[in-house]
Amino acid sequence: MEKTSSRLLVLSLPFLLIGTLQLTGCLRRELPPPAPGGAYRSTSGGAQFDQSVRLVDDKDNLIGYIASLPLRTIHRASTAPATLFATASQEGAVVSHDDGVTWRKINQPLTSITGLVALKSGVLLVSGTNEAGAGLVTRSLDSGVSWEDVLTIPAFKKRKSQVFEVIKPPPPPPVFVSSLALDPFHEDHVYATTSTGNLIAGEQSGKVWNNILTTVSPIRKVSSSPHQDRELLLVTTAGELIRAEDGQAETIKLPERAKALDVVYIQQFPSAILVGSDIGVFISRDRGDTWLELPLPISTSAPLRSVVVRVSPTNPDRFLVSVDSVLYRSEDGGETWNALSLDLPNHIITDISIDPTNAARVLLVTTPLET
Repeated sequence: MEKTSSRLLVLSLPFLLIGTLQLTGCLRRELPPPAPGGAYRSTSGGAQFDQSVRLVDDKDNLIGYIASLPLRTIHRASTAPATLFATASQEGAVVSHDDGVTWRKINQPLTSITGLVALKSGVLLVSGTNEAGAGLVTRSLDSGVSWEDVLTIPAFKKRKSQVFEVIKPPPPPPVFVSSLALDPFHEDHVYATTSTGNLIAGEQSGKVWNNILTTVSPIRKVSSSPHQDRELLLVTTAGELIRAEDGQAETIKLPERAKALDVVYIQQFPSAILVGSDIGVFISRDRGDTWLELPLPISTSAPLRSVVVRVSPTNPDRFLVSVDSVLYRSEDGGETWNALSLDLPNHIITDISIDPTNAARVLLVTTPLET
């Protein structure tokens, strides 16, 4: 009887040991290295980037990567520049509290996200669509624990085809809030643009909304002027560049054949604008009256798919420009350029954020080409 008990104890020891090790995490499976994509972080002002895609849980344990997410936009919290938000369309959104070193998923109610901003009061606003296809802005007053819808744009109803119709009616166009931007002059104000061509202003931390402008084309992006209160630059899906001010719209004439993809104000010069287009990058020093093409070493034999333009908040001669999957950096106002490839043959760079309190810290995000 003693021999049998001893034999059972010897046989069971390996299983007990393995179980104990698994519970204590000693045999936790190591995750493979991340695939290319996701977010890339620089501490050298954009001279060099390292992939930064670690997804962690509430205890900072590594649980995966954000490399495969279709990251679209970055928002850097003005009150805490090391806090970064990145939207990922149907995959939701992620947040980093350590300047992009690690990331966490955000719980939010939308099925697809197009924009996210954090107000100085701590209020979070997220734009996108719900399951019914309506365009929404939803708001959280408790860091994402609970949400309330504060702006709704109903989806277009599909027209029923008649019996005698040979060709079925086309599906209704999608309806969504396409971008969000904070008002630099009023900390509780925000601007939203829509796929229906509307520019909408939100007040009282996004509680009250008013339509201030309607354009012919859907609007893809809004940029708030840091120089003039209530002046905005709009980029439409048709490639138009529009200046909106006090409810009035003025189309800015771009160089021939150029279609705007991105635009930024240059903080140090009130009359300067930098525009990325499908045929190159242009700068204006007179509010868009005249333009100068910057000599980027790129081929324009085919229209460029994605161009993002940024200017250092502390050095107006430092330009960062991404063209598809390659980053270009200039230290002399765009006269000469250095190219940096991130080895992303199947991705494009979709947004770049420079820390206004430390311009050496830069973050960029990417999305796979197939999404």
